[in-house]
Amino acid sequence: MRYSILSRTISIQDLEIKCRQAGALNIKPRPLMKQVFCDLDPSAAEKLSRTHGIKVSPVKAVKSSQTLAPAVSALGEGLNLHDTYSELHQAYTPRLDGTGLTVALLDSGVRTTHEALVGKIILEENFSEAPTVGDIFGHGTNNAYIIAGEYNGRSGVAPGAKIMSMKALNNNGEGTDEMVVDAIERVCELVQAAIDEGLPLTDEMYPNTISISLGSEDDG
Repeated sequence: MRYSILSRTISIQDLEIKCRQAGALNIKPRPLMKQVFCDLDPSAAEKLSRTHGIKVSPVKAVKSSQTLAPAVSALGEGLNLHDTYSELHQAYTPRLDGTGLTVALLDSGVRTTHEALVGKIILEENFSEAPTVGDIFGHGTNNAYIIAGEYNGRSGVAPGAKIMSMKALNNNGEGTDEMVVDAIERVCELVQAAIDEGLPLTDEMYPNTISISLGSEDDG
């Protein structure tokens, strides 16, 4: 069974050692989150959970609720946000439209050929078990429009922004918290790479924000 092993007091190296000592397989450390994902026998997981400072949890399923890819006329429909966005854009001088910002979108991918998103997606990576990086489900495409889409005089909240599509949900809009953590770690790596290269905050390869829109059952 796949587990998440988390500790705020034990180093990631020692946490990985304890997992190996417990008989864990397919160990995947995630240093920035101070978390290890691994396969464990349930009895071994229960024993490891009794170690002070360690939290052991089964990997959780996550999902989004939308089930169909939206038509361009329906993107953002029902939100009644366009007028609010327009007022926000015009309230500042220079115009506040997200220019110079890059948003890392953790979702079901993005349909990059969508009329409202042409030229908006600068990077695509896949952390789900889906065979392709694009969006079949539709949730990610809809959220990409809300962030930075533009079409026929209407736009999302930051039409000047760019988007990095980090596909953490499969083609049914489902994934796991492990996939989400993998995507978050990758975004952090991109931030560090931008810093190491001396890129300005406004460079499109310097992600400034992470957008995540999904949920899971409450485990208390």
